[in-house]
Amino acid sequence: MEVNDETDLYGDLITGHAEEGQGHFRAEAEELRSKLQAKEEDMQQLQAELDKALAETARLSKERETLVRNISCLFKTAQMEIQRKDAELKQLRER
Repeated sequence: MEVNDETDLYGDLITGHAEEGQGHFRAEAEELRSKLQAKEEDMQQLQAELDKALAETARLSKERETLVRNISCLFKTAQMEIQRKDAELKQLRER
C-alpha cells in the first residue's frame, strides 16, 4: 500500500519530531560525553592519588620493618649488657 504525499497528513510531523529528537539526542549525547570525560579525569586523578598512597604505604611498611629490627637488636644488646654487668658485679662481690 503506497502512501501519497498529499494523503500523508503526518509525514512532516514525524519528520519534524524526528529531527528535533535527533537534535535532543545529539545534545544529550554531547552532555554525556562531557560528563564521561570529567569522570575519566577524576578517575585518573584518584588513580594517581591511590598510586601515591600505595607507594607511601610501601615505604612506611619498609621503614617500620627496619625500625622493628633495630629496636629488637637494641633490646637484645641491652639484655646482654645487663647480664654482663650482673656477672661482673657477682664476680666483684665474691672477691
